[in-house]
Order: sequence, then C-alpha cells, then structure tokens
Amino acid sequence: MVAARQQSVCKKYEYLYYECKGHSPLTCGRPEKCPSRRVRADRLDEVVWQGLCQLLRTPSMIPHLHHTWAQAKQHTLATFAEGQGQLLQRKQRLQRQDQRLLDAYQAEIINLNELQARRQKLATELQHIEQELQQLARSEQQTIHWQQVMDHAETFRQLLGENLEHLSFEDRQAVARCLISKVVVTGDQVDIYYVLPFEFAPQVGQSSKNVPEGTPGHFYGLRLAHLHLPAQPV
Repeated sequence: MVAARQQSVCKKYEYLYYECKGHSPLTCGRPEKCPSRRVRADRLDEVVWQGLCQLLRTPSMIPHLHHTWAQAKQHTLATFAEGQGQLLQRKQRLQRQDQRLLDAYQAEIINLNELQARRQKLATELQHIEQELQQLARSEQQTIHWQQVMDHAETFRQLLGENLEHLSFEDRQAVARCLISKVVVTGDQVDIYYVLPFEFAPQVGQSSKNVPEGTPGHFYGLRLAHLHLPAQPV
C-alpha cells in the first residue's frame, strides 16, 4: 500500500490514507482498478501500535503465535530429562538382550535363523527408541528457544520502561520495523504479522553505523527507561 493525502470538503483539514497501488492500474500493470477501500492512516497506525504494545507488555503471548509452541509448552525441561532417561534405560536393556542372543548363538543354544529373527526385532525397537530420543531433543530445544524469546522480550520491555507510550514517531517506526513483518487489511479486519528478532538479549548501548536502521535485534537508538524525555509532536 502507498500513502495518499486528501483535504476535507471545507479545505481546512488534511487526512492521510493508505491505499492499494492497484488504485492506479496503469502505473502498476493491473488490467483493472483494485476494488479495496482506502484506510485512514492515523486509525490503522494506532491499531497496529497498540497491538505491538500489548505484545511487548505480555511477552508470554509470543509463543502462542506459533503452532510449534502448542506442543512444546506442554512439557517442562524436567519432563524432557525424565523421558530421555527412561528411553536410554530401554535402549540399554535391548542392547543387553542383543548381547545375550549372541552369547546364546555362540554357545549353540539357538540357531542362526532364530538369532537373525530375534535380532531383527530388537533392531526395530532400537530404531524406534532413537526416533523418540530425536523428537524429544527437538521438543526440548523448542521449549528452550521460546523461553529465551520470552525472556529477551521481557528484557526489551524493561529497557523501554514507561516510555513506550512516549516514543517519538521515528522511534515508533524503528520498533515497528524491527518487530512487524507486514500488516494485512481485509475489510474491517487487521492482521499483524510479527517477527521475533530476540535471539540475543537486548542491551543498552550505541548502535553500530554499519548496521542498517531497523535491523532485527538492534534497538539501541531508542529512548530507554533511564531517559525520561517528553514526547515530540508529530
């Protein structure tokens, strides 16, 4: 979408709108004009910003935006450790059974065909255990990852302190560019697609000149909790 200005009928006021590029079909190669309505920029900006603020104030909401968390959140790290321990014990028992089969064959207690059949059964069970161990490890890593995301989001919220509502327009843009990938407007419905750049804990400092503005994870140019400056007029 692109921004467009429009004056009121009395010519005293000016409004900003977002409109689809397809409203000018000749300039974007469309055969027909896009039928979507224009959206008041000030109203949409407020909806998106309040949605982002709610997300930052309650970091526990973040994992619920992802389907993978639905399964990972059901387990604690202690549960994963217990499950892994049980699977490893089963694996060791099967390996001991396999060794006893070899000993029985060497002692001529069982024949070769019986040895092969019983070892094949043990190998299948061992393969299933390995698959369960791998799945458990992946779920554990997902749980650790999302917990770190929540912790880093909470750190970022604390750095902003009470200034979240008092950021300048430019600082709000920086936050939005870091945390929002796109906004889709369908009729009266607004869908906000967030990104999760908190791979490392945010910290106070000066941003590097080599890092482009809005790079995920870089919020150092923002007004932080210890800088209580008044909001600038927009």
